[in-house]
Amino acid sequence: MSKLRESVAETLAEWIASARYPIHSRLPAERDLVKMLGVSRGTLRDALEQLESEGIVWRQVGIGTYVGSRPASIVGSLQVLSVSTTLAEILEARLSFEPIVARFAAVRAQDQELAMMSKYLADGCEAQTWGDWEKWDELFHRAVTEASGNGILIKTIDQIFRIKTHARWTVKTTSEFDPRLVRRYSREHEKVLEAIKSRDPDSAEQAMKAHIKALTLTIGPVIARGH
Repeated sequence: MSKLRESVAETLAEWIASARYPIHSRLPAERDLVKMLGVSRGTLRDALEQLESEGIVWRQVGIGTYVGSRPASIVGSLQVLSVSTTLAEILEARLSFEPIVARFAAVRAQDQELAMMSKYLADGCEAQTWGDWEKWDELFHRAVTEASGNGILIKTIDQIFRIKTHARWTVKTTSEFDPRLVRRYSREHEKVLEAIKSRDPDSAEQAMKAHIKALTLTIGPVIARGH
């Protein structure tokens, strides 16, 4: 088993060294790598663990495996901000980079990533509480960011959503749930996804920008009522 693990790790390292997967790029999903390498998922994970210990890749549950070392410095800086950050600052930060994320996604998104975006969009449309909608909204935005293929951006959105929780964004008052807003947000998500599927980076960027701006105008009053 050890020899097989080492063989798989060596193959992956060769792929990376040959620039098949350049620095900061995301490796294919485990289910795809298993098929490509003809090994079990356990063997693959052992090999990835070995590569991670050598600093060749870094992994994050729910995000994926990336080439290079873990981008720890930006993560630490963002964690410090969580105590004093305001909702306005969160939305301003999202407006500054999520449109660019959508642009990258329109160029780089893989089929399985598009499928996940579609799933989260559909699930969000069925939300019956703010808690449900927030969950699917966050998953949709994370999926778009993952499709950008940029490890730094992925860690950034992860930390922003953590800061959002500390900043009392979450609305849990069922009586305040507004299906009309959810339908509006879902339509905006759909425009983003359509542009990404069409491989239209300009439209994807503009659709995401319009969505975040709309959030700024509409979610603020909802949050205020909920708290």
